[in-house]
Amino acid sequence: KNQKSFVVLSMYLKELLLLALFIALIRTQNFCTENDLRGAYSVCDPLTNTRSMSWYYDASNCIAEGLSTPSPVYDLPCYVECQAGYFLPWGGYECEACHAGSFSLGGGIQIDHFPSDSTWDDISISSKLFVNTYCSPGNSLIPYIDNAPCNGWRLNDYYADSGDLTDLHEINSVLEFSFRITQSFGKVVYDYMCDSENHVDGLRVQIDDGDILRLTNTAEFRTRTTDYLNRGPHTLRFIYYKNPTNSVGEDMAKIDNIKITGVSLADDYCTQCSPGSVQPLQAQQECNLCDIDEYSPNYGGVECIECGNNEFSFIGSAECNPAESNCTPDDYEELQTDCSITENQWQRTIHYAWKLPKICNSDNISLPPNRTEPCGDCNPGFIKQSSGCVPCETGKWSDGSTASCESCSVGHAAIPIITYDFNIDHWPNNFYTGCSGDCSVEGWQIDEGFIEIPHPLGLKFDMYVSLLTTINNGGGEVEFTFELSGGSVHSYLQFVIDGFTHTSEYKQEQTADKIRTEKFSLTPGQHQLTWNFHRFDVEDEYPNTGAKITNIVIKGAESGGAEKCTKCKAGTFQDSSKKAYCPNCPPGTFSDSDGASECVACGVGEYAKYPGSTECNQCATGLISKRKSNYCYPKECEFYANDANNVTHYFNLSPWENTVPYVLNSDDLFPGVIIFGICDKIPNACNNDSFICERYTHVNPNDPSSSYTKIGSFLSEFELIEVKDENDIRDVAGFTLHYTDGSSDGCPVGVSRTASLTFNCHENDENSQIIFDGEENCNYKFHIDTVFGCRVCTISDFNRNEGQCENNERKVIYTKKNDKLCNGVIQDQVEDCDTDNSINLGFVVVVILGGIVIFSVGAIIIFLIFLKNRKLQSKYSLLTAKISQQNFEEDDL
Repeated sequence: KNQKSFVVLSMYLKELLLLALFIALIRTQNFCTENDLRGAYSVCDPLTNTRSMSWYYDASNCIAEGLSTPSPVYDLPCYVECQAGYFLPWGGYECEACHAGSFSLGGGIQIDHFPSDSTWDDISISSKLFVNTYCSPGNSLIPYIDNAPCNGWRLNDYYADSGDLTDLHEINSVLEFSFRITQSFGKVVYDYMCDSENHVDGLRVQIDDGDILRLTNTAEFRTRTTDYLNRGPHTLRFIYYKNPTNSVGEDMAKIDNIKITGVSLADDYCTQCSPGSVQPLQAQQECNLCDIDEYSPNYGGVECIECGNNEFSFIGSAECNPAESNCTPDDYEELQTDCSITENQWQRTIHYAWKLPKICNSDNISLPPNRTEPCGDCNPGFIKQSSGCVPCETGKWSDGSTASCESCSVGHAAIPIITYDFNIDHWPNNFYTGCSGDCSVEGWQIDEGFIEIPHPLGLKFDMYVSLLTTINNGGGEVEFTFELSGGSVHSYLQFVIDGFTHTSEYKQEQTADKIRTEKFSLTPGQHQLTWNFHRFDVEDEYPNTGAKITNIVIKGAESGGAEKCTKCKAGTFQDSSKKAYCPNCPPGTFSDSDGASECVACGVGEYAKYPGSTECNQCATGLISKRKSNYCYPKECEFYANDANNVTHYFNLSPWENTVPYVLNSDDLFPGVIIFGICDKIPNACNNDSFICERYTHVNPNDPSSSYTKIGSFLSEFELIEVKDENDIRDVAGFTLHYTDGSSDGCPVGVSRTASLTFNCHENDENSQIIFDGEENCNYKFHIDTVFGCRVCTISDFNRNEGQCENNERKVIYTKKNDKLCNGVIQDQVEDCDTDNSINLGFVVVVILGGIVIFSVGAIIIFLIFLKNRKLQSKYSLLTAKISQQNFEEDDL
């Protein structure tokens, strides 16, 4: 009986166990719910402009077998467009706003992650776009077929970059996104960074086959938005052009956070904010990252939560971390307020703050109390006021110790200076900072008398600090002192002016003492100065990698104060007192000594082509100039020069004087024409400042703000081309005009465009035109085969052929000698036949009659003189008789 009971009990327990396992199995299965329902729309009925929608379960992450779906929805409108921040619910008739904690792009696509372990095909599948990358020759967008020298753009986790193009010549790295705009219009928004040398390499953008737009270089990511795109297919190209002339910075472009709106009519749902980000408002198109020492643990967060005591977090954290160790005085910083007069005392307040992020436990230590301390003198150029140190007014100076400023005299200027020593508790005006990549903080931070890269940080990031400053018309400079730390060979500091890297990377091993001071000139106008710290380590072998800047000085700033009066340098002047700079002498004038109050004009036949000249130069042989001129030109478009035998040859280009010849630039990407003003600068074109310039049909690739590129603005030399072949009938082979001082945009650093135009002496002048021979390192070469390249003919170059004398006239024909090739002809002439040595009878008669007339006139004159003399003699005799009768002595007479 007991045995039977045991068997029954065993069977019962076995059934219970199987039932429990079945229940457990059921519970472990992830069956689909309402949240997994999706809608599939039918094709639009063109007659009713309606469509239907059927429901289905998205079974990619759940089990839908055996589950029923809701009934289909009919008569839905076909075309409902929802903007960013809104969505069209499945089966809905109108758009609804996204709730707080979520966002939408309004029928758009966003690509903000570029995993290095994936491929562009993966990006294409996940984004529902067609993505392609390749390399092409510099003047084409057609990919290399074989042996491509590069592989195109790369996936680099936090961004896509244009790849390693080191030492490659005239090459494009192209990234293409092809998509279709379904809404009435759409657009593309993206962040980009481009680090290359000035106007040589660069990032360009093209939509479809339209104009290619060059983007401004920048050391930090900037956001750019395309124009609105019409409904239909489109292709967006990012083109990085590389020229190996120089290599400064990374020579690379980067793209991140690409958003394409309008690719579908509407989003079917809103995307929840991911952990570490929140959105407190409705109808938004993005979420906001939580700040330092805040976190958001779940999807759909509305607001960030502060970390507890002795906890910390980085930007965008989903949780807080416990303090790593006890705090020490190294974990807080001393900060200072600006100096001001408080309670009749010139003083400032000293206070303390924890360095962020605060990764230590502060239970065992407290911040020191605030205190006040007297301030020293103001920085030079500033004076003490109740509100603090204020700069001297324009044209005055101070050494910082006085309460008033003094004026400068003529020939001098009070050049303003701004010094940033960061002994304050806030960022000065016009500074801003940021970070991209694996960032734990927002950017650089102010410490005790310097700014620095905070710690700890990620392994791959770019952290920048930028200053906007304006330089007065006299120009200026920036000087800064910095220090590197950590020793990572994959980290460096870049200095960038207006988006262009002006230095190679500053690395720690470049200087033994680590502290370094650099100085760079600044042209008049507004500038963006950027210090970018780049780190790209694979492992955290150098946890203390970073940089600090202790001092930044701007000289020649539009605002600021002067520490002294500075004598104007040669080439500059100042004719007034109370001025902040010494302007350059204008072109055509000069000053040759310091302290000048005026500039001297160049004389006739002289020139000073640059502003700030210290002397005038003589025009080249065959060229002239007016008084106060900055260039020379040929008089009446005629040139002359001496050959090796000191024989002077003349060349006449006067038929070209009022013409503007041109040649096509043969550039498929940037078509245009090159125009010439051979004898003088081109009128009514290229700002009236060029002998040769290139005008573009659409976009200037070197400077998108201008429609032309100046190739040559100064005629520097007339060069005679000697004949080298003794059998050549030409006395000279031609001549070359050399032009200099073109623009430097797109040229190697320190190089401006130049050009040479060669006139080859050629007998056949029909259909002669200027030929473009090519360009290398911004030196353009042209030639033309024309008779105008030959010297001007003289009378000795012709044979004189006299015709028969008819009616006392004959025709004289001059023919060029067979061994002479020159420019010019002598017109046929009609001469009297008497022009030879025979004497005409009429001429003889005239001569004889003339002689008779002259002889007769002479005889009459002699006879009249004779009569006059007889009368005088008679009167003299009578007078003598009268004197004798009066007995006068001879001595009395």
